[in-house]
Amino acid sequence: TLNVVRRIVDAAEKQNNSDRLTLIRLSKANEVAAGAEPELNALLLDKDGIQLVDGFIQELKPSQTSFTPEVMLSAAIPLLQKKSSLGKSAVYFLSDFRQRDWSQTAGILKKIETLKQLGAAVRFVRAGNEEHTNLAVKNLELVHGIHASDVDILFDATIVNYGREDADGVQLTIRADNKSLPIITVPKIGAGEETQPPIRFPVRLEGAGSHSIEVFLQGDSISDDNFRYAAVQIPDSLEVLLITSDKRESGADSPVPYLRTALSPSGTRSGIKVRIEQTEFLASNPLETFAAVFLLDIANLEPSAVNALEEYVRSGGGMAYFAGPNCQPDFLRKELYKDGKGLFPLEPLEPVSLEPDYLSKAPDIAPLAKHQVFRLFEEDGGSLMSSVRIEKYLSATIPADSSEGKALQSNDSQVLASLRNDAPLIVEKRFGKGKTVVFLTSVSPVWNNWAKGNPGYVVMMLELAAYLSQRQSESNALMVGEPIKLTVSAEKYEPQIRLQLPKEVNSSGAAKPPLVLDGIPDGTNIKTAFTSTEHSGIYGAELTEHSGKKVVQRLFAVNVDASEGDTRLIDFDVLSALFRPLHLTVESASGFSAPFEFTGNQPWSDLLLYALLLLLVCETYLAGKMLRG
Repeated sequence: TLNVVRRIVDAAEKQNNSDRLTLIRLSKANEVAAGAEPELNALLLDKDGIQLVDGFIQELKPSQTSFTPEVMLSAAIPLLQKKSSLGKSAVYFLSDFRQRDWSQTAGILKKIETLKQLGAAVRFVRAGNEEHTNLAVKNLELVHGIHASDVDILFDATIVNYGREDADGVQLTIRADNKSLPIITVPKIGAGEETQPPIRFPVRLEGAGSHSIEVFLQGDSISDDNFRYAAVQIPDSLEVLLITSDKRESGADSPVPYLRTALSPSGTRSGIKVRIEQTEFLASNPLETFAAVFLLDIANLEPSAVNALEEYVRSGGGMAYFAGPNCQPDFLRKELYKDGKGLFPLEPLEPVSLEPDYLSKAPDIAPLAKHQVFRLFEEDGGSLMSSVRIEKYLSATIPADSSEGKALQSNDSQVLASLRNDAPLIVEKRFGKGKTVVFLTSVSPVWNNWAKGNPGYVVMMLELAAYLSQRQSESNALMVGEPIKLTVSAEKYEPQIRLQLPKEVNSSGAAKPPLVLDGIPDGTNIKTAFTSTEHSGIYGAELTEHSGKKVVQRLFAVNVDASEGDTRLIDFDVLSALFRPLHLTVESASGFSAPFEFTGNQPWSDLLLYALLLLLVCETYLAGKMLRG
């Protein structure tokens, strides 16, 4: 690619030294399209100008940004419109022309036509004709579950083989907080395939706060997409609030001991801390610190308590409700259902008995949707649930515009499981940013036998707590080029935030000195943003409390677009056919010759040439070994 640039400059040097050059790098295309000036803009190619270009291209290095040809062309159009006074223009589009970039061509061709209408001579040069065998880590994701310190947290990693040959014995190295974990070996990844299911592995993180996870492959032709990063913010434990109107915390029919034991068994660290309170607690205490709230067979709530619950769920919290002997359908209808506008997903009717089935012996509970809370039941074929017997349940009316097993579109709800008589049993509702899951039977063995020694009961309650406690902020994952945004309390932290940049991949490994960002006051908060995320890796923001005694760290993971590692090229004949209606051809870098004649009466030597170089390959990280060719 750089040799092609050199040939263009050499051709200008042999002319009358009146040609001008503008160069747009791929990583700067969006900025130029938004009105920024290119780094080399209408540069006069005299002796000094050529020397400047030489120095500039020698300093070019591959970046980790990801853009499309359409973005690059969009940057060129306004520049040509502004520079029309300079005379004739030539647009050189330098690319490797990969399949993935040219699968949707309507927008690209339209912009090329616009360039021609602006009077530009458009030339396409294919820089690099080799495909490179390449593996990439496509994803690194936190698996749903209990995310707390000192318990196993699961991650999924996906490796994709962009090559045309199978890859054998692929090794995935894992580091958690810079500590190495056992290497995982994948026996085989087929050509053009990815690991399915993903590679799942446990990580145990020590202490509350921000933690980093890094996975990487051994080196290949493209190194940057061999790495994938994750940053997670976890508490010491998830605090779950159990609300009951039963003054007892023990007894065969009390709902508290069964759920408390399932969520936080003695002698075992589950990552969950249980707090038990009466209904009065809801109205007079903040709820945002709780990972989830469980309502256990409550008779009623004060309006202020209902309001507090609605605000908690609307802001992203998770709530579970369990029916039972104390439930009052009138209260549920008026205060929690509210004609479909409240926390309850269905209109409750009355407690009814489930008649025994002595003939078919069908299980009492039938899951209707693939859902996180049923994950382990699906894996064991449903045997854990088959022994559950439901004797009584709270009947409810399904809205008229829904059908069995489908989403209740009128109030954003879904029946997750039904009884064998098709009555709903477990129903979920989305409410604001949060969610509620309603069980129309009891959590204690008064309306069923579920909690009597059935291991599926413990599994379900733990999965339910994990599901309700999920928050969007658990993983700070960004792509290269996306800004890191921070909002912190002005009452607690100093306005200066230190940002530690990641070590550059394949560099000396030396850490760069931290940057100091000045936060901008915004009411009771301080906001700041860092936009120069040009390298993948873990970025660390250090917050200092006003007392100066404590520094809090927030980590952010910035990753490359792994699909950029797909180096499969579009066939040259297909590419030529694509441009033929525009009367354009594609030239190879090896046969490229810079000078050409414009149509018209003026000879080349009399023209003032405005050359616009669109370097689509020069800056993509995948071009690493093709750059100097």
